[in-house]
Amino acid sequence: MSDTFFTRSGSSPGITSNRGPDFLLSHDSPLSTIWLLTPISPDAHRFVADQIDQESVLYFGSSVVLDQHCVEALLRGIAHAGLGVSR
Repeated sequence: MSDTFFTRSGSSPGITSNRGPDFLLSHDSPLSTIWLLTPISPDAHRFVADQIDQESVLYFGSSVVLDQHCVEALLRGIAHAGLGVSR
């Protein structure tokens, strides 16, 4: 997966905000087919409520459970909304 979607720490080129990431994205191994997307900012929680179908979403704690096939499309939507993701 491309690193284009992820926020960088420090003074990376192209990052003008000192704001931390809005989401954390994790999985348990490089071969994992299940990913967890955890909203950590109020904007991220609003994004999940507004942009993810709440009738079909599966949560693990406060994290959204994602199949590997939908991760990239969701990351594009998050980036388009101006939000950041860290892994």
